[in-house]
Amino acid sequence: MKNYTKTLLCFGMLLTVALIGCKNDSVTINLVPGKKFVILLVNTDDLQQGDEPKTYSSFAHQGWVSDKKFKTRVFPSDSVIWMGVSTSAPFDHIINIKEINPKSDKVLEAQKVENRMVRGKIAENAPKGKRERYTIHFTVIKDGTESDTYFLDPILRVH
Repeated sequence: MKNYTKTLLCFGMLLTVALIGCKNDSVTINLVPGKKFVILLVNTDDLQQGDEPKTYSSFAHQGWVSDKKFKTRVFPSDSVIWMGVSTSAPFDHIINIKEINPKSDKVLEAQKVENRMVRGKIAENAPKGKRERYTIHFTVIKDGTESDTYFLDPILRVH
């Protein structure tokens, strides 16, 4: 794995640990203007094959909230990086985000999967107020064994 990717994953894990105890209604981390980090938090100790992942998942804020309420606020031309972190074993269990599938092509246009993360680009002409559902496909790697694929259906909302 490239050093940049390792650094980004470690940063994501540390940021996740800091955010777990904080109250934050936003589902994105806005560290750099024009760049959004969406961190999928998964309780990998309790999530088992065949379970509904939304019971054990959230996005970088306190509490385990239904994925149907997950909204990521984006602006036209934003870059979005989706990454996953285990809340129960962040250094031993790996969240492998396999792909992001938008329900249409009006908001999220380009995306690239690399090193267990997905990088996406919000369309320059994405209409303000537009809400777009998408699906996150992810697996969990424990002790070198990869799980079946899990799915979540959050929302992108253009501001």
